Amino acid sequence: MSELDDSPFTSPYAPPKADLQGAPSGSGQGRAGAYPLDPTKVDPARALMFPFQHPGWWKPALLLGLVYLVPIYGVVLMMGWIQKVYSGVRTGALDRLPDIDWGGDFTGGFRLMGSLLVGSLVWTFGIGTTVAVMVGMGVGLGAAGQEEAAGTALVLGTLLIQVPIIVLSIASYLVGGELGRRALSGDLFALLRWKRSIQVIAAHPIPYIVTMAGLVAALLATYLGLFACYFGIFVTMPIGAAMAAHVIAQWDRYLEHMGEPSR
Repeated sequence: MSELDDSPFTSPYAPPKADLQGAPSGSGQGRAGAYPLDPTKVDPARALMFPFQHPGWWKPALLLGLVYLVPIYGVVLMMGWIQKVYSGVRTGALDRLPDIDWGGDFTGGFRLMGSLLVGSLVWTFGIGTTVAVMVGMGVGLGAAGQEEAAGTALVLGTLLIQVPIIVLSIASYLVGGELGRRALSGDLFALLRWKRSIQVIAAHPIPYIVTMAGLVAALLATYLGLFACYFGIFVTMPIGAAMAAHVIAQWDRYLEHMGEPSR
């Protein structure tokens, strides 16, 4: 899919300009600039502390967790809220969980959902096409009386499907932080930018490893709620998502500070 790296299509969404000095930009969402981020590094500890910078942190987290149960609306709203966290941290205007904008976050969520859907549909189409071709070959050979050749075609088809899926599943965990950054930055083809993502990671391996460590910690925080009779997940899921958005925003600030040409 590397040819899409040079695609003429660009996202209509322009990523927010970061204030790399950590100065407030006046969003009104907490004490902007009170804890300025250092653009020369990624600090997972800052991301883990971020949701708890305000006494009422649990209110938006609980509301989002409950509304998430509403089909379609809850998922899109969550996506828009995560996008807002990323953009706010990215510009240095946010140092606590933002309030929920029931209309604005829902509208903004479609942008992120679109990026995720485009990548998913492309991979699904590719896998589906492979399945159809190999099954068609097997059926055709079987109808022609070449059962052995038909069996071979089906075995090869299975390998052509399962092996790439396994490889992509493992690779997606390794490259997922960078792909997620591109999606949050408004790239409609974010999940297909593997070539550029690998180039960026290879150029800055240590900060990216730190970023991935922060994402793993955010994931663990998300699942902590399962130990509270499962219902705690409705609070910890938004908190973990906010932590992940924060650490990815730090990664993007770092790349901008370093003048990374492939970002």
